[in-house]
Amino acid sequence: MLRRALENQFLRRGLQYDVYEASGAEDLSCLVRSVGAGYDVCVAAGGDGTVSAVAHALVELQVPLGIIPIGTANTLARELGIPLAVDKACALIAGEHGLLRIDAMLVAGRYRVLNVSAGFTALTMRDTTGESKRRLGTAAYIWTGLRALAGSQPVRFRLQVDGRPLSLGGSDVLVVNGTTPVQSFVRPGYSHRLDDGELGVYVLRCRTIGDYLVSALRLLQDGRARDPRVRFFPARQKVHIASEPAVPVQADGDYIGQTPVEVTLVPKAVPVIVPLRAAAGP
Repeated sequence: MLRRALENQFLRRGLQYDVYEASGAEDLSCLVRSVGAGYDVCVAAGGDGTVSAVAHALVELQVPLGIIPIGTANTLARELGIPLAVDKACALIAGEHGLLRIDAMLVAGRYRVLNVSAGFTALTMRDTTGESKRRLGTAAYIWTGLRALAGSQPVRFRLQVDGRPLSLGGSDVLVVNGTTPVQSFVRPGYSHRLDDGELGVYVLRCRTIGDYLVSALRLLQDGRARDPRVRFFPARQKVHIASEPAVPVQADGDYIGQTPVEVTLVPKAVPVIVPLRAAAGP
């Protein structure tokens, strides 16, 4: 389907392109850095993890990123209003489009574009297998989370948000660029926060399925309403997360280790091909 869409949208417009199929064993960012400088556009066809790996290399190269969303959640594509249908996503890249420079987060030496979390949600992402994602889609995360919830323990998080120290009990810390994952999935469409030079830091305090359902509703509302389960803090420079005990950390869906972790905002780091309405703003 993907190759047919590329031929239909690229070749008929006289656009030349090369396809590199990743095996999963190579370092995708290194591959992009080694070949990407010779191209006008670099296109990532895959899920959020693939898009994030390609974006990491393009921060240095400053070659525009095109996205063909064929993953499980496709969060970044949803937030930017990029079509989820393969043929339409290819048509956007090949045809009339805009360019938006979105913010990035530097985490453990890599640039990330969506979110970083520590705690229960990171544990769920770490333990959700590729096979279950292929079989169940986004429901695989819910299934894994329900199984892990019974053994979850309260955590004491020690944060520094732009130098401000905070000590809070909770189950998760979520640092987001753009809207929250709940918002981007339920209400897809351009989020101006992807290029506003600000991160959102959410501390969740959840112990039961009911708590997580209420938290999801709060995150859908942006999480800034008063609620003991959700605390929100804006950040414009740096977020440091430590915890007692140490907990798993994920970045753009990839398990990257345990706390402590530091997230540094890098404004307008990645040029991305988007619909004209997204480049113009909401």
